[in-house]
Amino acid sequence: MTAPDRVSRYRDRVARRRIPIAILLATAPAALAAGCGETTDHAAMRPPPVQKVAQVPRGVKVVVFDGDLGRPVARARVRLGRLATRTNRSGVAILRPRHRRLLPLRISASGYNGRALHVNVRRRPLTGVRIFRRSLQWTLFGANDARTQTQPWIHVRPPLRVIWSRPLGGLIEFPAVVTDGVAYIGNAWGSVRGLSMANGALAWRFNIPHGKLASSPAVVGDELVVHGMDGHVWVFDRHNGRLLWHLMIGAPIESSPLIWHGLDFFGSWNGNVYALDLATHRVRWVYHSGYKITSSASRRGGTIYIGD
Repeated sequence: MTAPDRVSRYRDRVARRRIPIAILLATAPAALAAGCGETTDHAAMRPPPVQKVAQVPRGVKVVVFDGDLGRPVARARVRLGRLATRTNRSGVAILRPRHRRLLPLRISASGYNGRALHVNVRRRPLTGVRIFRRSLQWTLFGANDARTQTQPWIHVRPPLRVIWSRPLGGLIEFPAVVTDGVAYIGNAWGSVRGLSMANGALAWRFNIPHGKLASSPAVVGDELVVHGMDGHVWVFDRHNGRLLWHLMIGAPIESSPLIWHGLDFFGSWNGNVYALDLATHRVRWVYHSGYKITSSASRRGGTIYIGD
């Protein structure tokens, strides 16, 4: 084989090797373009984009139970801010406020005293609230307007035991009145106090200047009415002990308050029987008996009874 023939064969072999390389280089850009296209099979296999779902805020749980009996209160109406619902059989209500902050909470139920408070739902997603049945409260001396000294709905029988006790620094001549888990009482030194029925802790205290108390107070709504031997009628905010107003009668008052239709009925040592309007702070009428009155008034129907 001559030299020119050998050179020709070598060129043919080199040419045959370059053809696959050229084909490979030519198909690679096409594959890349196909991978980037939206109509290819590879694009169809891509997972769909994840849609953002609006997050539902966690619920705020409110548990309502009877403050005297410790039982859950079903069907109680719970209002948190602008949201409202009712409790289930277990006394539980779940609400989902949009904003986690300090919100007003109101509780009401048939036969119970309502309750209003503020709750920071950011810090307290679970809140327990005690409400108290009206028929179980002892809001005035003698338990009721007839002064029967009995409460048929309270079933307390001997043997009895002491739960707690605390000194009050003076003679206690008349018993306390109780509502919504707080006992209100005064002593002979004119000190009026609110005490927790759970453990006897002091809720508030007000010392009447130069005062002396020889009767039980009375609860009417959010107010506490107190009669003093200094001749004054004192009216407090029962929740914090703040003095709201007072009125001078002019003679010692040993009668415990009897509140009916917004009037406070009582007698005094000067022999007068008074009907004091608690809304206007004025005496509606006075009856002059002529004898020193130390007893408390009672009511049956539309008649007021009082002894000297």
